[in-house]
Amino acid sequence: MATAHRKLRVLCLHSWRTSGDIFKAQFQRSKLDVALDDLLELVRCCQVFLTAPHAASGPIPDDVAGAFQGPYFEWFTTEKAQHGEEFIFTYHNMLESEAFIISAIRELGPFDGICGFSQGGAMASALVALQHAGLALPDVPLFTFALFFGSVLTNHLRYQQAFKDRVQVPSCHIIGHKDYVKEHSIALARSFEGPIVIIHSKGHVIPALANQHLAVLRAFLVSMQESTAALDSSGTQERQQQQMSTSLDPLDPPRPEWEAGQGRPRVPQQRASATSNSSQQQQDPVQHIVQPVSKVPSKL
Repeated sequence: MATAHRKLRVLCLHSWRTSGDIFKAQFQRSKLDVALDDLLELVRCCQVFLTAPHAASGPIPDDVAGAFQGPYFEWFTTEKAQHGEEFIFTYHNMLESEAFIISAIRELGPFDGICGFSQGGAMASALVALQHAGLALPDVPLFTFALFFGSVLTNHLRYQQAFKDRVQVPSCHIIGHKDYVKEHSIALARSFEGPIVIIHSKGHVIPALANQHLAVLRAFLVSMQESTAALDSSGTQERQQQQMSTSLDPLDPPRPEWEAGQGRPRVPQQRASATSNSSQQQQDPVQHIVQPVSKVPSKL
């Protein structure tokens, strides 16, 4: 009989010019709150959906304003991020947001993991990297895993030392094939050791996951739940050197039909371009990828 483990407590950081309440609503609309209810202490605990301390400094994205009521907030300033334009991080208020989140972790924690969407993923990854590099939060238990949705890697000078080497923390990166920040999300995945990467067919959203995609996410979280239970029972927050390697076995998903018999699913080396008229556009295998990787390919 399987041992029942407690739910994972995860700190959630929202995307650009939204809020903690909106992030919570996005989980609900995607039904992930239901799909992961037995694993995560999320929607039933409003405190874990933190809202940035800075009001939105500019126009609200159309897809946000049309779907969610304000007020709206941001962790730091970003320019030209509307309508899929190439954006520019200007980083005003980022260090203040870091201090705000650290204060919240000390007040509301401890947390087992951290989750971020878009700009919130930049903050989440920075904090995980700082803590595991011994540069921040030495007085609180280590984050044992990180979960990212359409997130981006910060190049702020404050965090360069923390990302000098790959971050030795189990991580799962959920990336949209049509997301305008996809390349930034890939760069973030590359900065972690042995990331789990799930590619879905949509854009910059919290997606409704099902079948193989959901199975891999759940397997990742079950593994993290088991690791956390081991830490709880041992009374220590020291991360075991083999934590990631032991977690990869249950994360090897069922093989998709298009790659049956070839071992662990791999990312195809080529994909249809946005302007291609080939048949690959009609059945793009990238939307079916669920893949544990130690090195993210340069092309997806």
